[in-house]
Amino acid sequence: MPPPPGGPGPNVHPLPMALPPAMFLLLAPVDHWGITFDLRTRVMQEPPPDGWGVRRGTIYARIKKQLIRRGYIHVQYSVYNHPQASGLRVFMDMCSLRSIEPIGIFSTAVTAIEMFRIQDQTMIATDLLRLGGQLSPHLFGTTPTNLIPNNIPSVPHPLDPDWSW
Repeated sequence: MPPPPGGPGPNVHPLPMALPPAMFLLLAPVDHWGITFDLRTRVMQEPPPDGWGVRRGTIYARIKKQLIRRGYIHVQYSVYNHPQASGLRVFMDMCSLRSIEPIGIFSTAVTAIEMFRIQDQTMIATDLLRLGGQLSPHLFGTTPTNLIPNNIPSVPHPLDPDWSW
């Protein structure tokens, strides 16, 4: 979105340097870290003066591009993990999201943003809980037929073939 006519205005300032709020980030080890955030989509999509008038998909794509370029893996929606980063680097990467264009959109749309450290891979339980995993080896009830992997035994429901058990 272009700036308003006549330039961005007198209230435009460079982004301040991001300094970590706690010393522990300087000492945090290189490890598996992540960033998660929530954005108010109405702030992004509503036309000015109530919003930025930008498609939310455009902003999410810019965020994804920036974080992937910095070595993150897009895990789901607004969750990104980095397998080998320091706490300080993750903090700086998190703060860099303020530079997503149009400048200011991230800071006005963000409702929550957090960084977290995954200290042990067993904390990532996706494969354990996913149907067919160690903790979900079979169906626990009637399930839509097309959601059942081929390696899971199932029987079509006698009254509705769209469901199995």
